[in-house]
Amino acid sequence: MTLLGNALLARLWESHQYRVLPFPGGRGAGEIIEVYPGATLRQMGLSNYKSRPDEAIRLGLVSCAAAGITLDVDLRLMALCCRYNSGGRTPDHDAADAFVSLCAAILHAEGACRAAVDGDPFLKEREGAVWVPSIACSPPV
Repeated sequence: MTLLGNALLARLWESHQYRVLPFPGGRGAGEIIEVYPGATLRQMGLSNYKSRPDEAIRLGLVSCAAAGITLDVDLRLMALCCRYNSGGRTPDHDAADAFVSLCAAILHAEGACRAAVDGDPFLKEREGAVWVPSIACSPPV
């Protein structure tokens, strides 16, 4: 977890409104997980996703479908996710990252995610965990 991510999650946890997984002492009704779009997509078989936002979107949808979740996504939103650029010299595809993260969050809510790295429970309780889909989906095309 990055220092910024750690600071953000700590503040959310301290608000008493959220449970921040996997930290102990859950509070509040909301639940927060940490997702890395790159790790999510590598779990789905796509390693160079920044150059293939269309494939990233497809894999997010396919993963949800494999878990029995149908997402009704407006085609205009998918097109925006594939072409969005925050203004840098090279496309960053932040909107595709956000879409993939949303799919991972939906999968987590439905019990179809796992911690990316199984490790020492002592460290996991202090450093947190990144969550990735635990279901198989079709390989990238």
